[in-house]
Amino acid sequence: MAPIRERSIVLNILLTIVTCGIYEFVWLYLMAKDINELEVSQNEPMSMDPMMAVLLTIVTCGLYQIYFFYKAGKSVSRLHSKYPVGDNSALLAILGCLAPIISMAILQDSINSIVRYGE
Repeated sequence: MAPIRERSIVLNILLTIVTCGIYEFVWLYLMAKDINELEVSQNEPMSMDPMMAVLLTIVTCGLYQIYFFYKAGKSVSRLHSKYPVGDNSALLAILGCLAPIISMAILQDSINSIVRYGE
């Protein structure tokens, strides 16, 4: 596996807007893949299949994405082992209903902080 790198939140938001939301599916895939790789690096079982997350999001017209945000929030809060971090899973799910791009930005920021501090 290649090392996980920080992803630019601003660039991902701009790409999502410029492509009229199509890049959101790529970003969703990359976040699910990064979470899986972080879980494997900490000897935890992988919690989600990235391709399945994208396909279920498309098939359910975005409903699965709300569940994905909740589940990813739980996984990321569990991965923050060196310092206490609040569990953002409920916030991510609620924002996933109203403004999914904000949920994606919050989740990406959490992933970036794990990568940045080498947990």
